[in-house]
Amino acid sequence: MLGVDPRTSHHPMHLEHLMANSPAYDQPSTAPASSTRFNVMAILAIIFTFVFSPAGIVLGIISLSQIRRTGERGHGLAMTALILSVIFLLLSIVIDVAVLPHMLSTASTVK
Repeated sequence: MLGVDPRTSHHPMHLEHLMANSPAYDQPSTAPASSTRFNVMAILAIIFTFVFSPAGIVLGIISLSQIRRTGERGHGLAMTALILSVIFLLLSIVIDVAVLPHMLSTASTVK
């Protein structure tokens, strides 16, 4: 078969060879590729957990979504940031509700 281009030949042997070696016929991966990079949002989430917990919650949720989509590292860091941010936010609400009225009433009687 001199002069015949194997890519356009309709011989079954050529089609099978092309299909087997073509990346278009590879099965798509269902899991994202593992990455060695840490998700930046997860790092920011853990930092903001101790600075401003509502921002830690938002950044933790965003980072978990990005990690699930991209396969980056940092899932545990993002979960830790999210859990600690919620705990710190709830503690600050409890302190505000329980302690602040007492402090205000004490401050008004001192005058």
